[in-house]
Amino acid sequence: MKKLAIPLFIVLAAAAFAFTSSASAAEGKTMTPQQEKMANCAHANKGKKGDEYKQAMRDCLHGKSAAGAMKSEESKAKTEEKKAESKATAQREKMKTCNGQAKEKNLKGKDRRDFMSECLKGG
Repeated sequence: MKKLAIPLFIVLAAAAFAFTSSASAAEGKTMTPQQEKMANCAHANKGKKGDEYKQAMRDCLHGKSAAGAMKSEESKAKTEEKKAESKATAQREKMKTCNGQAKEKNLKGKDRRDFMSECLKGG
């Protein structure tokens, strides 16, 4: 029985490790732009071997091939998109704050519009 228990334990431990590794990968950990670029270049150069693969990967990563240049542009677009989202979030928070202040002051009509305008300008 002991002889069976040890290999069974090893198999179960390996399975648990594999499960946790794949679970953490599936949790949505985002890849860095460089990791995404590497993955795209590797996919674009699938099937090549040896020196041909190395040269193709080098060209792709330096943006000398279509896949590398395309990924570089996608990365820049994602960065700009994140900046825009951040700005929109900050604006929403500012709106919430100003609305709350206007509500506390019981402002209505033109007084509220004027207050909101000044508040949102940061003045």
